[in-house]
Amino acid sequence: LEVYYETWKAFGAGPVVVPWAEAYVALKQGVVDGMDSPLSSVYGQKFFEVAPYIVMTNHQIDPYNVLVSEKAYKALPDDLKAVITSCAREAGDWYSQLVVQSYEEEKAMMIQAGAKFIEIDTTEFVQRALPLAQSFENRGLWSKGLFEAISALK
Repeated sequence: LEVYYETWKAFGAGPVVVPWAEAYVALKQGVVDGMDSPLSSVYGQKFFEVAPYIVMTNHQIDPYNVLVSEKAYKALPDDLKAVITSCAREAGDWYSQLVVQSYEEEKAMMIQAGAKFIEIDTTEFVQRALPLAQSFENRGLWSKGLFEAISALK
């Protein structure tokens, strides 16, 4: 929670922790001015009804993960490791396509309902996050070089 909270402070926000179940009402009543949410939740929870300006910061992209214990994986023969890797990639590609398709459909429905999507240049977010990321790395909250490695993935 500290990493998330401090990151939003670095971006210039005044973060307030609100229970997820109360987020819609908090937006509607003006307890908070905005929120961070996956687009699927913006649509599914109808947050766009009370917060119709959706700023596309693209600051968090959740990957598809297949997790296997190292001990169990190493115990497998090479042919099964190859099958697992191949199937995981196939599932990840399918998941990515599904996310993009769902996003496009949900975005169209939100726009039709009055939501406004705002695309922004995220360069300043990266610049503001860098000193904080270095602090997290120095404190051992993140692996050394993690922020730089993620930033290079663009």
